[in-house]
Amino acid sequence: MPSHTPPSRSKRKKALQRQIPEALLARLWRQRATRQQDLRTTEGRSVRILYPGRRGTEAGPDFRDALIYREGTGLVRGDVELHLHPRDWDRHGHASDHRYNGVVLHGVLAPPGAPQPLPNGGVAPAVELSPLLDPTPKTVLANPGQHPVLWSLLKSHGYHKPAGKTEALLLLERAGRARFLQKASSSASLMKELGTEEALYQALMESLGYSENRAGFLELAQRVPYKALMKAINGVPQTDRLLRMREILLEAAGFGKGENQPAHVMDSRQWRLFRIRPANHPCRRIAGAAVLLHRTATPGLLDSATQWSSSKSFKSLLQRLPVTDPSGRPALIGRSRALDIAVNVFLPLMHAHGLHQQNHSLSRNALGLFMSAPKLQPNRITREMEKVLFPKPWRPLGNAALRQQGLMHLHRLIQGEG
Repeated sequence: MPSHTPPSRSKRKKALQRQIPEALLARLWRQRATRQQDLRTTEGRSVRILYPGRRGTEAGPDFRDALIYREGTGLVRGDVELHLHPRDWDRHGHASDHRYNGVVLHGVLAPPGAPQPLPNGGVAPAVELSPLLDPTPKTVLANPGQHPVLWSLLKSHGYHKPAGKTEALLLLERAGRARFLQKASSSASLMKELGTEEALYQALMESLGYSENRAGFLELAQRVPYKALMKAINGVPQTDRLLRMREILLEAAGFGKGENQPAHVMDSRQWRLFRIRPANHPCRRIAGAAVLLHRTATPGLLDSATQWSSSKSFKSLLQRLPVTDPSGRPALIGRSRALDIAVNVFLPLMHAHGLHQQNHSLSRNALGLFMSAPKLQPNRITREMEKVLFPKPWRPLGNAALRQQGLMHLHRLIQGEG
C-alpha cells in the first residue's frame, strides 16, 4: 500500500483560502490577530494588532475602534475591513461610501495590492491575513485577558492593572464615577448654552433614538423646542393634550398623516429604519416621548426631574420613566431604556443642576442614586472591554451600572477620547 504524504502547510493554507467564508475570517481576526508578529503592509511596514476592535453589527466596516501599531506611523485607532480578495473593496463600493472613512487597515486573505482609497481622499494600508490560518503563531500572549499594551495605555490615565478581582471591582467603580462626573460636566456646558430645562429635554429626546436614530431625535428636539411644545398645548383641553403633543412631534419628524407636510419638517428619509425592530421604530419612541412629556407637563420637566432625582431609592426613580402601550404591545419606553435614561441622562444632568444651584443635597443624592443603580442591558463595548482587560475567572465584573459605566470609561480612554 502506498504511503500517504500529508499536504504541506502552504498547500493547506491555499486550500483554506479557496474555501473559507468571510464570517470565518472575521472570527479568526478576532481570536488570533493580537497574537501575530509577522503582519506587514504592502509597503513592507510591520503591523501589530493591539486590540482587534469590536464586531460591527450594522452597515459599515467589519470591526470598529481597533487599536493598531503601524511602523512609521505609530499608534492608530480606527476601523478594520476584512475581505477574501483585495478586489472586493471596489466590488462592494467602499471607496465612495463615507462610512468607511475611518478604516485604518484593510485585511485580505489573498495577497493584497496597493492601499485602498477612502472616500475622504485618504488611504487604508492593506495587509495579508494568511498568517491567521496558522493556529500556532510565533508569538502567543500568555494571558490575553490582561493585554499589557492596553493596560500600559490605561496606566497613563491613572488606571493600573489590578492584581485581583477585588482591585478590579474598585478600579471599575472609580472609572464609573469618573464617567458620571464627565457626563455631568458636559451637561453643565449644555445647560449654560440652552438653559437647564431645554438641555434636559434635548438629552432625553436624543436618548430615545438608541444608536441608530440619536441624531434624528436630537434634530426633532431642536425643531420642536420644549418651550414651543408647551406653548402649543396651552389652551388645549386636558383630555386632548397628549394627542396634540404626539401629533406635533410626529408631524415635525415627517411622519404626519397629512399629504401636504409643512416645509420646515424633517424629511422622513433622514430616519434610519433599515433592520429596526418594530418596537424601536421612531414613531413608537415619539409616542413614548409624548407620554413622558405629558406626564411631566405639570409642574414641568425640570421640576419633575428634580423631584424624581431627590428620591430615597433608585427603584422609586425608575418607576417614573417607563411608558406602557395601552394596546398591550411592548412598552413604548421599557424598563431597560428607562434605566438607561436615568443613569445616562437624568442623574448626571441633575447632579450638574444641583451644583449650579448650590443645592448640594440634590447633587449628592443624584450621585448616590447613580452609584446604587442596578445592572444595565449589556452592550458590545462592555462585553468586549471585560473580555480583553480581565481574565475569565474574575468575570462577570460589570454586574452593576456603576461598573458597566466604568468599562465604558476605560474604552473611551483606550480610544483616546477621555
